[in-house]
Amino acid sequence: ALALAAATEPFCRDAAREQAVERAAGFVPDAYVSNNISLTKKRARRSCEQAKQQECTCKNRRRHVIAAHNDLRSMHRLLRHTTRRIAQQQRRTITVLRTSDDVRTWRSKASGTVGLVPTMGALHEGHAALAQRAAAENDCSIASVFVNPTQFAPTDDLDQYPRALERDLETLEEAGVDACFAPRTPDELYAEGVDGGFRVIPPADVETRAEASARPGHFAGVCTVVAKLWNLARPDRSYFGQKDALQCAVLRRLHADLCFPGEMIVCDTQRADDGLALSSRN
Repeated sequence: ALALAAATEPFCRDAAREQAVERAAGFVPDAYVSNNISLTKKRARRSCEQAKQQECTCKNRRRHVIAAHNDLRSMHRLLRHTTRRIAQQQRRTITVLRTSDDVRTWRSKASGTVGLVPTMGALHEGHAALAQRAAAENDCSIASVFVNPTQFAPTDDLDQYPRALERDLETLEEAGVDACFAPRTPDELYAEGVDGGFRVIPPADVETRAEASARPGHFAGVCTVVAKLWNLARPDRSYFGQKDALQCAVLRRLHADLCFPGEMIVCDTQRADDGLALSSRN
């Protein structure tokens, strides 16, 4: 009997388990089952929506990270460029003068002879040759970079005239020039405005010669600004290029007639390989 009971015990346990499951199932209502299914579906949908939101958030974050990275690269380039310019300015040996008083102060401290090179900027090798000669022949040298509005007619392209001050300063520094007068605005030389104040008016015979007849008022503007520069810098020598032959002739007459001190030197024209005279407009 004991052996038979031991042999049939596993089958009895399985049967009892099945009966317990059937009894438990009988106590679970159908509504409870359907509610669980509905709740599971809602949770699944909510999980999908959260996953989509997280995916969109990740994409937005990625775009923001890329934009921030590009901004940082731009700022890095700007910082590097600014640092380079500051370093160049710190290494620069040429003195940049911005006002008429700056020029007077510089001139009062300059010892020995002074050479002046008046220019309108956009310097080329011809200007560089003038600057090199001024630096070589004098104890101190100064150049001006000023686009003079009074020598432009209303129909001329004043606004289109090339301007490149930083490059001009490098050219002058390489040539050995000590200082550069570069007014920020025309008001620095024309206190009453470009249409007011006194002017140097050339004789009538000058205004009818060659290009002067086609450019009324041009040489009055040239003579006025050069006279101002001569008065401010008080050079022992001033240097001009022979390319502007009529301008040199007019300025020689101005220098002599108004008894300006010092010497006016006209230098040979510098030409390109094809023989064309170098010019800021070429």
